[in-house]
Amino acid sequence: MPNYGVAGKYALALYITTVQKNALELVEAELHCGAAETNLVFADFHKDPSVSKTVRVKAIVEIFKNIKFNDVMRNMTS
Repeated sequence: MPNYGVAGKYALALYITTVQKNALELVEAELHCGAAETNLVFADFHKDPSVSKTVRVKAIVEIFKNIKFNDVMRNMTS
């Protein structure tokens, strides 16, 4: 499976860990949590990469507080 750059390495690591934990469907559902539709700050920086890092981090922290991820996703995002 080819991977490209840092994003590819993280994607591959998440996939391998998910398969090993037999949590593929659960993690896939969590990745499609609809954060961009439910959080305007997240949607803004998701569409506009010029939004500052500080704003992105605050939005991600806020989203993760409201979503109860399983262990695989929680470890990947920490």
